[in-house]
Amino acid sequence: MTEIRKALIPIAGLGLRLKPVSTVVPKALLPLVDSAGRIRTVVHVIMAQAIAAGAQQIALVVAPGHMDMLRRYFVAARKEFPGEIPEFVEYIIQPSPLGLGEAVARAADFVGNEPFLLMVGDHVYRQAPGRPCCASQVVGAFAKHPGAVMVGAQIVDRSELSRVGVARGRLIGDGVYVCEDFVEKPDFKTAQARLTTPDLPKNRFLAQYGPYIFTPRIFGILARLVVTDRPLGQEVTLTEAQASLVKDCPGEYYMCLLEGRALNTGEPEDYARAFKALNELQ
Repeated sequence: MTEIRKALIPIAGLGLRLKPVSTVVPKALLPLVDSAGRIRTVVHVIMAQAIAAGAQQIALVVAPGHMDMLRRYFVAARKEFPGEIPEFVEYIIQPSPLGLGEAVARAADFVGNEPFLLMVGDHVYRQAPGRPCCASQVVGAFAKHPGAVMVGAQIVDRSELSRVGVARGRLIGDGVYVCEDFVEKPDFKTAQARLTTPDLPKNRFLAQYGPYIFTPRIFGILARLVVTDRPLGQEVTLTEAQASLVKDCPGEYYMCLLEGRALNTGEPEDYARAFKALNELQ
């Protein structure tokens, strides 16, 4: 099955880098303004992109206490932007901020036995002019290359290595790569030694920015990570599960080069850049 009907958007993070604003406004409800002067929140933009990619059901992983604010916003947004917010949104509570991997693990019942679109709650995307939205690009690549994973990727230089998950890829055509190794936030020496993709220019690397498509295989890996003995309060990261998938599913972990770019909204400087980029005419 390659049809993507369900989208998962984890937004339970506390937004610590966005304090003091995030103490009263969840970072998912921070505003963004498009080039036509229309204002939406971060989560609204993400949901609209998921729907544009074909998602029919959306679940949000949320922190306790945020649901009422989200519901009030969605009621108003449905009137202003018909078709961009589904009438029914499923809410999955993450009681404590124990990491993106733990948040995704909570969605196993929602996902069931089919592939799903994962869009990280502090990333929005802007496609290249004339191209479909980035989530649609990843869905289209998955339809052509079904496997365990399909991830949107961008090319970065050494200055960005400390901020991203970096992969070594083998190009198989149409901007799609097989992921052969993966390291979260590698130093430059590690990137040179393990993560050089042959067809890229020197000191340029493939970074995984999402959107992501996972099959239910991810939940078995996450379940093992969740029950592993850890210090109290230690997060379960999604990157741990991704690294396991690279090893467990050789040849089935794919990446597609996005025609567009990911915009991070989770840090003040990045949020300012995302705000500016979405407000610019293409």
